[in-house]
Amino acid sequence: MKRLAFATCVALAACGGGDDGSNPDRLVINVIDADLGGLPDAPPPPDASLNPEECNTTSQNCQDPVMNKCTVIFNGTTFESECLTPTGTLAEGDTCVRDSEGNAGVGHDPCAAGLFCSGIGLPAGPPPERACRKFCDSNLNCTVAMQECLALDGTGPLQGICVPTCTLFGTNCQAGMSCSISINNNGADGMGTCRTNGIGMSGNTCDANTDCSANMNCISDGAGGGICAALCDASHACGGGTSCTAVPPLPNGGGFCQ
Repeated sequence: MKRLAFATCVALAACGGGDDGSNPDRLVINVIDADLGGLPDAPPPPDASLNPEECNTTSQNCQDPVMNKCTVIFNGTTFESECLTPTGTLAEGDTCVRDSEGNAGVGHDPCAAGLFCSGIGLPAGPPPERACRKFCDSNLNCTVAMQECLALDGTGPLQGICVPTCTLFGTNCQAGMSCSISINNNGADGMGTCRTNGIGMSGNTCDANTDCSANMNCISDGAGGGICAALCDASHACGGGTSCTAVPPLPNGGGFCQ
């Protein structure tokens, strides 16, 4: 699981397993064929052995001709990569809706192979807004302007997704949202992502950035939990005896108060 000193649980939580679509279609008997004394041949079942146990979401290395979309699912315990049968062809940036809400819907969406239906950077709703985002392992994979590769928590060769970025204390987030710090897929760099504002004030407990008020981050409390902490930079000083912990390469010395 990729973490800095601040909580990164917004990664999949803001996105929100289930049937992986591997069962072959039921055979429908055609009356004409039955009258001729024979039944139509059933299609061969997908050969799951062609696929890696945990596929690479960026390189899309699923080999089965049917189950050829590598995406992120919830296996009942954690998030992991798995080859599924595509259920749509929506392009990068298109608005998308998952098959169901909660963990069961993760990965089950109408986005084309190589894309993931995510709500990161968009209003939480209800209903939640989501868009098809490109899987990535570095910023070099993100070809849309002002997007960077955000880390996703999970197991296996799970990579990140390209999401729009923002500037701390800036004005490039939608109404009711503000810019907080997330972690890049390289595991070291900070990046700004828009999120829906919560109500938690400095020092309040939190599980994700969305629990905290504007211009705050949910950071580790050192005991396995999280607390809301004010953001800071060279133009916004910390108060209450705290100091600014910079998170490079955020501009203007951006970070959080600790």
